[in-house]
Amino acid sequence: MRRFVLSLILLSIFLIAIGTLLLKSGAERHWLKLPFLSENTLGPHLFSQIGVLAQEALFRGILLLVLTLIVTWQMKRIRGWNMKPTRMVVIAAIVFAAICLPVVISGHSAIIAGERYWWLADDPMISMRYAYHLANGHGLVWNPGERVEGYTTFLWTLWMAVPHVLHIPLSKTSILILITSVGLAIFTLFPLRKWMQTLKVDDTAFVFVFAAFVFSKNILAWAVSGFETSLLMFLIVWIIYRVMHDVHHRSPTLFSHLLIGLIPLVRSDGLVLAGLLYLFSFSMHKDKKKVLMYSAISFLLPTGHLLFRLAYYGQWLPNTAYLKTFGWPGKYGAGIGYLLGFIWHYWLLIGFALFAALRGSEKSLRWLLCGCGLYALYVVFTGGDAFGNFRFFIPILPLLFVIGFHGIRTVTASVEKRWLLAILCFVSLPLSPLSYKNIVVPFKFDVDNIRIGLLIKKNTPPDCKVADCWGGSVFYFSERFGVDLLGKMDPEVARRPAFPGANMAGHNKFDYTYSLDIHKPDIVIANFKLPLTEAEILQRAKGDWAFVGQLYFNPVFQQHYLPNSVSLETPRSIFIRNDSPLLANRNQWQNLNE
Repeated sequence: MRRFVLSLILLSIFLIAIGTLLLKSGAERHWLKLPFLSENTLGPHLFSQIGVLAQEALFRGILLLVLTLIVTWQMKRIRGWNMKPTRMVVIAAIVFAAICLPVVISGHSAIIAGERYWWLADDPMISMRYAYHLANGHGLVWNPGERVEGYTTFLWTLWMAVPHVLHIPLSKTSILILITSVGLAIFTLFPLRKWMQTLKVDDTAFVFVFAAFVFSKNILAWAVSGFETSLLMFLIVWIIYRVMHDVHHRSPTLFSHLLIGLIPLVRSDGLVLAGLLYLFSFSMHKDKKKVLMYSAISFLLPTGHLLFRLAYYGQWLPNTAYLKTFGWPGKYGAGIGYLLGFIWHYWLLIGFALFAALRGSEKSLRWLLCGCGLYALYVVFTGGDAFGNFRFFIPILPLLFVIGFHGIRTVTASVEKRWLLAILCFVSLPLSPLSYKNIVVPFKFDVDNIRIGLLIKKNTPPDCKVADCWGGSVFYFSERFGVDLLGKMDPEVARRPAFPGANMAGHNKFDYTYSLDIHKPDIVIANFKLPLTEAEILQRAKGDWAFVGQLYFNPVFQQHYLPNSVSLETPRSIFIRNDSPLLANRNQWQNLNE
């Protein structure tokens, strides 16, 4: 035992020393001087993030040292601790709410033109535009009169319509969605606690599952973004608890299977998760006929949604499925990279989860871990995600927390070693304290896009047609007809092949000649700000960010738009088509404060 404690202390001292040395030496600047590690060739190389890694090493070393010393010093008290899971989950909920609240208040709002605006991440603001049009009688559409399913979150989009039906000002509608998202993440803790009680996990697992959830950098990022991720996570944890509860009472229930049937309505590709949960229920219950019957009944929910899609949009899949999944040669490489990134950040937790599945006696954990593995293969098939913080793995992350920390007891029977191994595992996870300072302040591009949307609303007529690569806040706040240059809401672009060498899902398909020549938007908002040299733009015209620079070099853009930029100072350059009636007033645009 003493050797084990000493090993953890030495590891923590090593991390502290490494972090301190790297921070003081500015090592990343020296390494980047090497020709084979230049800025142009480095990309996301390890050494390009050496400053961040130094901070991580220092933080994790200090945390490991402090927790190891506390647990070692208080082990006798911990052994006699009468843990109360109900009290623990309430404390965890309060702490998580306290962490999220400043982000909602200050990280997702800003005073613009004398009024405080709230917003979601840009992609959910696309769904907000659908919800706005639905509430105003135009249907579930992005542009009135055009039926394109540019969202994948049917139920979440319907919920977004509520603040619009209530006629809440557009500047405040996002508050309800943010609160709902955070609330669902908090509510996930309660079925999580019940599931752990069903598993009869030890005190160590209870403490560290809650701690890992509450201080998870990745869960926090998506809880405060406005995506449907929290709802999906809540449903999956609730379903697993419900199925295990039903198994304990030896009787499958229709309600549990109806919850499974809701998942594809929350997110369209949730059909994969739903299928895995149906299999989980089937494998755990002895009454197979009743499970099949309830599964068939609950499957009427996604079937009904599919019939609605066929009748309303005329397609078998959402438009974004064609955009992100088909016509993309580099998809599997990007998907493997996405999966490996997740494994890199959660390697120790996954290792303990494998121990639990291979050496533990719980059949349910083996099935759940197999399901997680199959789901990971599906994520690889889709090509991963353009966003950080592992959005596609968040719905199953609480499962891995439970299986992993519960699996520690299969490694050792010693209570002391369980606590110390749990500390080591916890410290290895992506935790929120270091990145927290970055999300309690508004994301510059979000504020800029709202400003651009309001500027366009103020300076253009209602029938103006606007094109942009961002599909959310600009169009939601401008209330103008939109042309989506990256194809989320354009079936033609979505079915185009990906740009060579571009492997960022949802950002690698574009056809500017088609979008600008056929749709003829009055206004094009570039993803760059002039003045820039052609060499600088050329750097942004290849690889994953090719969609930025390729616009500049497009002949249609250069002929009809490039000479006609709006004279007003804007966060991104705005151009007016040379045959648009708006061209005459391009030098008379008024600022928001005027």
